[in-house]
Amino acid sequence: MKGSSPTARQFIFDGLARILGDGGLALRDGFSASPAQRDYAQRWAEAICRSVEGRALDPASAASLVLSAADTGTGKTIGYAVPSMLRAAMGVKVAISTYTHALQQQYIGSPGRPGDLVRIAGWIHELGYGNLKIARRVGQQAFVSASATQALLQRMRLERDELGLTAQELRELDLLVEFSMEANEGKNSGLIEDLREEYGGELPLGITAASICLSADSDEDDSRAYLEHIERAENADVLLISHAYLAATAAYRSGKLLEHGEIDSLVIDEGDRLIDVADSAFRFDTSMRRMSAALDLLGTAASKRASDAMKAMTEVAQSANPDNLRALATCTLTPKMSAELMASAKAASTLINQVLKTAKASANMNAETKSTLEAGLYAIDRFMNTAESEGEGGMFMSAISYSPLRSLPSISVMPRSPGRILSKVWRSGRDEGTDIPAPIKSVMLTSATLGNTGHFQSARERYRTVAGELGIDLTGTATNQRPELDLWASFEPEKFGQVRFVVADPSVPAPVQGIDDFEKAVLDESWTQYAVAMIRKAKQTGGRTLVLCNSYHDTNVLAQMLVDAGEKVIQQLRGQSTKDLEPAFLEDPAAIWLSPTAWEGLNLPGAIQNLVVTRLPFGSVDVTTRAILTAYGRYTEQAAQKIVIGKMMNATKRKLKQGIGRPIRSKTDRAVIWIADPRFPMAAESQIPLRHPGKIEYSQIQRYPAMHSVLPKRFMPALERASVLLKSGEVIQ
Repeated sequence: MKGSSPTARQFIFDGLARILGDGGLALRDGFSASPAQRDYAQRWAEAICRSVEGRALDPASAASLVLSAADTGTGKTIGYAVPSMLRAAMGVKVAISTYTHALQQQYIGSPGRPGDLVRIAGWIHELGYGNLKIARRVGQQAFVSASATQALLQRMRLERDELGLTAQELRELDLLVEFSMEANEGKNSGLIEDLREEYGGELPLGITAASICLSADSDEDDSRAYLEHIERAENADVLLISHAYLAATAAYRSGKLLEHGEIDSLVIDEGDRLIDVADSAFRFDTSMRRMSAALDLLGTAASKRASDAMKAMTEVAQSANPDNLRALATCTLTPKMSAELMASAKAASTLINQVLKTAKASANMNAETKSTLEAGLYAIDRFMNTAESEGEGGMFMSAISYSPLRSLPSISVMPRSPGRILSKVWRSGRDEGTDIPAPIKSVMLTSATLGNTGHFQSARERYRTVAGELGIDLTGTATNQRPELDLWASFEPEKFGQVRFVVADPSVPAPVQGIDDFEKAVLDESWTQYAVAMIRKAKQTGGRTLVLCNSYHDTNVLAQMLVDAGEKVIQQLRGQSTKDLEPAFLEDPAAIWLSPTAWEGLNLPGAIQNLVVTRLPFGSVDVTTRAILTAYGRYTEQAAQKIVIGKMMNATKRKLKQGIGRPIRSKTDRAVIWIADPRFPMAAESQIPLRHPGKIEYSQIQRYPAMHSVLPKRFMPALERASVLLKSGEVIQ
């Protein structure tokens, strides 16, 4: 049926009914569509059809934009993938973008356990619509380079004694080279993520991906796996891409996702992370001290002069900050300081270029130093261009940011609106002044935590913030986009899993006292003792216990205290992934696993009976953005502070919501959620203070009842009936 449907609307909605309708193919395969899932799928199908019909009348018509949150249990993936893949069955290409590669792997699955996309492709084949091809598309830096690995092996062999390498470690390096050579022979994927799996999750001997990946100057003989990967992607009907790839194409290819061919429809899953990706992808930071140190290591005359130029920049930056501020917008420097900074930056740029060219010719530079200098040079050059053209109309802004305690300066360059650069992917007339229509006709952003967290009557209000950050006009006046507001919605299942809550004794002190000389959180000793007691109490109730920590430092402190108390724990260390530790957790029915990274992405249905949130996952306030927002008088200090704190609070709520969802991954999951942070209070409706007079006391700390909004509506009654773990060890309810 490819290329010959009556109309897109008839084709897609007929296929949708035959797959997700009563008695449809999905039901026969074990999937029972709920009303919420059908509504979700139909809204996306409607957006696709509107875009096709709009382009039929006007080829330059703006893309249809839909935003929809869908909580765990809604059936989000099948909900959006069925309409998308039915559209692909009409002979066009569609794409799905994710924040993590792990989610893409879940989509595809394995030969024994096919993922959702493979199942849907099977249903579409049963309908007689052909065999859809599914492929990933990643960037060049995701592939291993044989020449880079060989050069690394040769250097490490020469430095064997200095590095203290054993014969076994050298054999591990040989395996790395063997993998890269086989990639050039077409015997494996060539992906560094697959290479990591060969070594149990991490590359050996501290080798970084940046030191062994393909680069822009890699020759064709070294790029076979990558070139074959591109060919598969170009021939695919359904393309899987990452948000990082999406951001790169927006910035460097005007939003064109493929070198050849066009994408008809795009779903951006894990859409809440899109802004984070834009913030990091389009922001350039470099530590002046780190650049000087990298140059000093080389020990050449040219590197010495380049280091001196960087140190001159450092002196100007430090003298500009007599009040120990955390960040300064460069436009606020005095003309004299600005001129001195620019002169030093130009000298540093010229000299670092010379150092890199010389090192490239002699191959006398390790990959880490080369990567540091190249990234720093890029930031310095962007900084100079920004400083020369900075003003109200400029796209980019620059600042000097300082470390909290030592006031060490870094160069920071960022766009005024990072998320708006991404709109090149879907807006018509991608570049101002051109009439090039956007190839993408319809775009959906979705995730379990999309938009402002809470319970909203209006979808417009839920998504107002994310729409603003992405430059989506909600007034209907923009001609290069078409938000389908009547299709925007939020979904969550009425019944999906069961939870109970145990919250902290409100007399417990706040978890953090301050930061130490190494800029780590100083945990309150009374709080850590209480948190450990809660973890042990959770274990005593039976089942496996997942403990979510805020950092590796927190993880280490709590794990050591548990071990000292006689508990056996699984501690996630820096460099370990959650995948590395899942087997040990699943093998022990009474396991305690402490992790700073399992807040999201961990999917173990039925495996987690207790979840302990140690402290609320507050991040740091972005002082650099705050400084830039106040530059040129665009915002007052108070308004800028409100903006950056609002972003931080939204990020905290999103992470907490994701964390609380870890134990509820299937309809039958049951878990107890333990929260050791007293800043997450009892519900206002709680009867505990009345039932237990004299047992509840309150410490003088700020509490955040707004954090209750992260819970799905179906769990709110459980919060109202939450128990409290007193400092004495008694649980009252």
